Amino acid sequence: MASHSRAKVLLLAVHLASHADTSSFVALAGSNSPVLNNELTLRILLTYLPETVNPSTYADFLAVLAKPCSTQRSPHELNFSPVEGLSEDQARKKLRKLRLMPFSCSDVHQTAGHDAVGRFLITRARLMHSEAGLLTQIMDLLLPFIHHYVALYEWTACTVIPYIRKNLRRGTRTPYEGSLLDFEKLTDRQASEYFLASSNFSSLNKHEEIDYALRHIIGPWVYHSKRWKEASCNDSTETSAVACDGWEHVLQWLVASAPSSWDIVLPAIKAWNGPGEVEFAHGISVQLPQSRLDYLRQTYARMTLACVFVVQETSLDCLRESFAVLANSRSNNSPNCLGLPSLEDVLSTLPDIPTDADQYVQSDSVSLSLRHGLLNQDNPLTKANEHSLWISIGLTLSAYILTFHGSPTSVRRVGDLKFRRDARDQKSEVLKFLHAIRTLVDTKDDGYLRQSRNQLLWLRHWGNNNTRTGRGIFGLIDDLVIETEFLKLLLSVDRYELARSLYGDKFHRVLSEDALRETIYQTALAAFDNASDFGENCTGLSRCEKIIHTFDISSPALHQVEAFMKAARALSNYQLLLKQGEPFSPVVLRVHSDPISIIGKVLEQNPCAYSRLPEFLETGKHIVRARSISQSNFRSQRKDVMDFHESDMIIAEKRITAMCISAALDEDDFETAYSYVANRLSNLAHGRTITDEWSWKAAVRAGQYLRTSKSQQPTHLGTGNGNLDIRHLQQRLDCLATALRVAPTDQIQVILKGYRRCEEQLDSLIGEQAANEDYWDNGIEARDPSGGLLRPMLMGQPQNGDPNAKSVARQTEEAPMTLFDLSRATARAARKNLTIIPSLNRMTGSEMTTDQVNTEAPRQSTRRRDQLREAATGTLVSGVGWLIGANANPSDT
Repeated sequence: MASHSRAKVLLLAVHLASHADTSSFVALAGSNSPVLNNELTLRILLTYLPETVNPSTYADFLAVLAKPCSTQRSPHELNFSPVEGLSEDQARKKLRKLRLMPFSCSDVHQTAGHDAVGRFLITRARLMHSEAGLLTQIMDLLLPFIHHYVALYEWTACTVIPYIRKNLRRGTRTPYEGSLLDFEKLTDRQASEYFLASSNFSSLNKHEEIDYALRHIIGPWVYHSKRWKEASCNDSTETSAVACDGWEHVLQWLVASAPSSWDIVLPAIKAWNGPGEVEFAHGISVQLPQSRLDYLRQTYARMTLACVFVVQETSLDCLRESFAVLANSRSNNSPNCLGLPSLEDVLSTLPDIPTDADQYVQSDSVSLSLRHGLLNQDNPLTKANEHSLWISIGLTLSAYILTFHGSPTSVRRVGDLKFRRDARDQKSEVLKFLHAIRTLVDTKDDGYLRQSRNQLLWLRHWGNNNTRTGRGIFGLIDDLVIETEFLKLLLSVDRYELARSLYGDKFHRVLSEDALRETIYQTALAAFDNASDFGENCTGLSRCEKIIHTFDISSPALHQVEAFMKAARALSNYQLLLKQGEPFSPVVLRVHSDPISIIGKVLEQNPCAYSRLPEFLETGKHIVRARSISQSNFRSQRKDVMDFHESDMIIAEKRITAMCISAALDEDDFETAYSYVANRLSNLAHGRTITDEWSWKAAVRAGQYLRTSKSQQPTHLGTGNGNLDIRHLQQRLDCLATALRVAPTDQIQVILKGYRRCEEQLDSLIGEQAANEDYWDNGIEARDPSGGLLRPMLMGQPQNGDPNAKSVARQTEEAPMTLFDLSRATARAARKNLTIIPSLNRMTGSEMTTDQVNTEAPRQSTRRRDQLREAATGTLVSGVGWLIGANANPSDT
């Protein structure tokens, strides 16, 4: 082979490289090694060999070049025809025009220690992507040589592999438009943002995208020594001596994404065990110094706790994921500790949160740490140690318990409850929790309620019941408050047997007797107030009664509620509307300023209800008993309470009786009204120690009642006067006489005027009846042969006498009537009708003034009618009085 000039050899090398004739190029380089040294050969390949050429075609040649002092002789026959026609001058001119590319790898620290092959590989890999867009062939170029060069190994593992994986990952939302070299020029924060921001969150398994990014892309990427910077040597801790900006940005991104994408971030964190679990592939493995690895693990654990705190979602799925993240973090950071059991097992056993962990966060600034600087190294809540993990577990379990029972709460919210230490806020949350349980209890058994109680107590103590002050999220709420509120819950949902089981044991009392009594009273009162109606099937009243009798316990307060309940039940038999279209509810009995007046409403809205006076009197007693035993009087002296109670009873009886009298008169039932006046008001008029403005008014109204066609007829006459008008006037006089006995002094004159008018009407009717009966009396001697009386008839005068007298006349046709019978009946009538005046005189004599007596005395002494009446009555009684046991001189009695 003839020798060729250096210029022609170089031009032929360029020609062969540009035509991708790698075999001839290898032969040329091997036979002309003095001219084509390694660096020059590689630069010609770098400049003129097309990037699309498969690296496998020249990998062996590169391997030979990589060996020091290696030469290669190839038997391949070279063809110099492309440069044969060039003169030396022409060849030199062309050679001077050639521009070979340099190795652009100065940014790679000590790449292959100035080895040309290493620099060629890095530059060639960058060109393959930037010029041809080839990513899959880059690893074919680099893998055969990575073990020869440390820098190439690190660059391939921590830069090329993450970049290729990211760009080849299916579903990348925003592909990076720059080349590999452009990517390397990004700052660490820009690169981490690129890795994360373009993750495919639209896929079905969204969390797998984050897991893949952390495990296969970001994890290998942060292992590059370029990502790290050493901190000041003055720092005392080992982990603070290093820092990785790109990694910290990844953690910040995860924390910022957790609130809105917890279903992506939390499962991804749970799936990845941390920076120690990195996938490089291709048999590549990079080791970090222990200080850097500790830094990654601790900052990752801090980020894990921060994500749990920032998530605001209150669903059970979210809290379940949070607990799983914490359990996984504890296993990774405390390998010597036993792992946490499943969430279900933890809820059934309710673990004790260590006291040391609680003391670790006893600081006024902890509540601020819950919201600010969660990734700061000095934040006690996210510092990756056993104490902060236990606090996070306790808060997460607390949030899960509240949410499970129907009171959705986030971890941050329960953290506020614990660290802000606001007793009012905690009490509000306890009541909210109990209300949520109440809404679910209809479909739950007693086991659920027992579990709820245990968990509620755990929320106060966090497992250690021996401490006086609770350490949980309800630590400021006393056990007594929690137990009483839970007992109220049981009683309000009709779980009486369970209530007795938990709180009725006299030997192991959970609540003191006073606390138990007060709780029963409050719950029974609430059930009464919430009753919607008066019916027998009223749930509120039925529950109230059951609550009172759940425990064998008694108190004036319970008697009060029971009295209200009995009064409400008594009124349940009637229709009652307090306002138009609004049914009356039992609570009005308790809050009404004058509950006795409600009975008046009942009488107005229910016809003939007045006939049940005894029932209303009993209802009134219950109302008075309930109103007189108020909370302020529970501890009063018994004598004061009894005196107050007795006076109210008398007033209520007077009022109700007066109401029934008025109701009877409104319905024209004078007979019932008269019966109440004669039998009830007369008995109530025994004293004037209590102001009575109802009885005398009712009696006066009855005394003023005039019979009409609508008036109800008497059902029987008894031994009274058969003339209904006379009988009615006699009853009116009785009513007015009763009114005079109970009326105040300033009303007596008015009542007396009415009494006298009524008396005059009675006298007039009696005179008319007497005139008519004279005809009958004059015919007593005339008898028919059969022994009957013959009554004379006046010509042209109708007989409008007593209907009863007509009946008697008809009866005499069948049975003879003797003077003995007549005298006896007449004496009775006279005694009945004429004894009211002496009684009235005796009653009113002491109340009239001297002038009034002097004025009336002449009038009474000059009333010839009264003198004749007394004489007639006295004569009649003296004659036949022995038959009826009458006194011969009634005026003396």
